[in-house]
Amino acid sequence: MSIWRWQLVFTGSIVAIVVMITAFKPQTFANPLVVAGIALVVVTTLITLAVPWHRLPHPFATAVPLLDALAVGFTTNAPDIRLGFLWVFPVVWLATYFTMPWVLGGIAFISATLVLFADQSGTPADILLRLLTVVITLGFLGVTVRIGSQRSRAARRLLQRRSEQVNRAADRAETNQRRVTQIVDALSVALVVVSAGGRILQMNDAYRALYGRDRFGAALPSAGVEYDARRGTAVPPSRTSIARAASGGSSRPRRCGSSTGTASGGRSR
Repeated sequence: MSIWRWQLVFTGSIVAIVVMITAFKPQTFANPLVVAGIALVVVTTLITLAVPWHRLPHPFATAVPLLDALAVGFTTNAPDIRLGFLWVFPVVWLATYFTMPWVLGGIAFISATLVLFADQSGTPADILLRLLTVVITLGFLGVTVRIGSQRSRAARRLLQRRSEQVNRAADRAETNQRRVTQIVDALSVALVVVSAGGRILQMNDAYRALYGRDRFGAALPSAGVEYDARRGTAVPPSRTSIARAASGGSSRPRRCGSSTGTASGGRSR
């Protein structure tokens, strides 16, 4: 997808320039190298859309920006139209997805096309100055984009490693929580954690069995009643262990048993 996207952006730029040339200076198309460059862009784009790039080795994709650079080199033969700035596209493409040797090789290839096909009007000093200006500008651009791309990839790798570390830590915490829950559920003493509003946050199996609660804390039919002592009197709801815990008060051990039988059973804490 990235190969298609880059090539379509470049082709769109060429199409826009061709439209402007047609409107303002159609005689430019009398230059065969300009026509050859535009035709090469069209052919390269069609090939790019047809080739299954995911089945080919990664370096094969460098052929596309190099062909684009050649096409731009053809168009620079027009003496009155400066299309050399279009070399920015293949240079940035190479710098974004390939290593620095490919970037330098692409700039060297562009320099060769500039020498072979560009308009050579002017003194040798002017020609040399244009050549050096293009090469130096594209060189700095390629190096800058390549360094930025390397930093972006390094940042993505760092974020990915941090995300993996966070996920592993979350998995370990979840595993430890399950182990703690299993240990607490194995206790015969009823344990419960309540919020300040009286909402049950956590409880073990002994509490659920003693007070008739499901896994989510919802009340189930239960005959369990708290007593203030063995053979004592039943504790009203406002003075039960969970009510006193919700209000922030302390609670001493109570006896819990069936409301239809003797006050015997487990302890609630």
